[in-house]
Amino acid sequence: MALVIEFICDLPNGVHARPASLVETLCNTFSSSVEWLNTRTEGRGNAKSALAIIGTNTLKGDRCQLVVSGEDEQQAFDALSAFISEEFPHCDAPLPTAESMDVQPVPESLSRLNPRCFTPSRSAPAARAAGSPILSPSTCAIQARCLQRAQLNRNRRRWTRA
Repeated sequence: MALVIEFICDLPNGVHARPASLVETLCNTFSSSVEWLNTRTEGRGNAKSALAIIGTNTLKGDRCQLVVSGEDEQQAFDALSAFISEEFPHCDAPLPTAESMDVQPVPESLSRLNPRCFTPSRSAPAARAAGSPILSPSTCAIQARCLQRAQLNRNRRRWTRA
């Protein structure tokens, strides 16, 4: 007979990757099957898969159930009950901020270009304040296409002169 843990999701941001992966890790320590049920959406997912849990679209205030069945269901039920009541509500606590950033050397090939380096958390405002362009993969791709077009145009001019 399956054992059922009923609870209300109290995570401010609902269930996302971090809390789902903690549930997944705990569930995978047992051979019993564990199903996550969100009663609001009627979404069901294998609690041994973080993506399946996230797929139930569980938000703050949603009533949920964990349905445990299998050989070691009592041990799984006890461990999951303790986790859901004691640890799960704190899974969404803000991560501690880093005191300092690790400084990594710039590769020699890039250092010849005399780059301005910014830390990730301050890169956009600092770069804008310094008057530097902000480069992202999309702007780099656009620049590459522009350079290719310019090279093609130069080649066309050479060919038409010849």
